[in-house]
Amino acid sequence: PVLTGSIGDYVWLDSNHNGLQDADELPVNAITVKLFDKNGKEKASTKTDASGKYLFSDVIAGEYYVQFVLPSAYSATLQDRGDDALDSDANADGKTETFTLGAGENIDSIDLGIYPMLVELGNRVWYDANQNGLQDADEKKNIANVTVKLYKEGGEFVKETTTRTSGYYAFKDLIAG
Repeated sequence: PVLTGSIGDYVWLDSNHNGLQDADELPVNAITVKLFDKNGKEKASTKTDASGKYLFSDVIAGEYYVQFVLPSAYSATLQDRGDDALDSDANADGKTETFTLGAGENIDSIDLGIYPMLVELGNRVWYDANQNGLQDADEKKNIANVTVKLYKEGGEFVKETTTRTSGYYAFKDLIAG
């Protein structure tokens, strides 16, 4: 009989972006995980469960790598931070290094931490002398101290800021969406 092994573990939301699973960080459900042989041939595909876990079972001994399909607006966290049981093993593209699975071996430490990509949103408030809604070249009067509020698509308030003397404002460190 051929002794097979297994490959798997966990995907989590790395809220502090340190590359390590911390006790208060949450699992991520429904992440597609693919298993490839060393030559790049896809051998299996699965998704993480509600606990962030995935498993490839009955895998024949050989050399493999795992590719996690990153959800849009998320990035892979820092790779290989030193504790193999708790760190993220994938690079920025969600791909691990090639590793060897021995006959009958169970590798249960191939993990991925993800975090939301952060973006910035902003612009300028100015005096629109001709009221055409465009920033014309001769309209250089900026308006300071205007409160600008940011809402999500469904109307949920996110945060507010105030324009500077230059008329510019910015919302920083927003989760893409």
